[in-house]
Amino acid sequence: MKSHLMWSLLFIAACSNETPAVPQKEAAASESDIHVTAFSEQAVKNAGIETSTAAAGVVHETVLVYGAIQPMPEKVREVVARYPGVIRSVTHTVGDAVRAGEVLATVESNDSLQTYNVIAPIAGVITQRRANTGATANEQSLFSIADYSQVYADFNVFPRDRSRLKVGQVAQVSDAEGLQRITGRI
Repeated sequence: MKSHLMWSLLFIAACSNETPAVPQKEAAASESDIHVTAFSEQAVKNAGIETSTAAAGVVHETVLVYGAIQPMPEKVREVVARYPGVIRSVTHTVGDAVRAGEVLATVESNDSLQTYNVIAPIAGVITQRRANTGATANEQSLFSIADYSQVYADFNVFPRDRSRLKVGQVAQVSDAEGLQRITGRI
């Protein structure tokens, strides 16, 4: 019965452009669902709360992801000894910058017992070293060198965020401290 009365009043109000009188019991029930918190003007000012009229605009969404900067695959070289033998000296270690043609180690060949130089095939930074004086050089890589003049960003994206990323979107990359930033595109 109450719902019929409410619908009838709403129908009459819609037809007559007047606000219907709502039964007191119904008004009390709906008002109990509304919670209002009031702030003084000074509290609003102190909190830095600003209000404005809603309007159309552009929403900029940020997806935060983590990853690493990697050298381009074609800019990485594994350096091996030309002939098996004993490593007689090592001149560089991880983190050293090297030029193409620079001597990295000296190896004494097992066949000829003559020493020869293991040289850097490209300029870059030594990222791995597996050569130590007195160790045997066989077919294994002695050094890894990476040229960081061209790099790419390899990021891990959560499955829930994949649909939010599209080719061509602007991407901003920064270091862990947020001090160095570059902008590119996905």
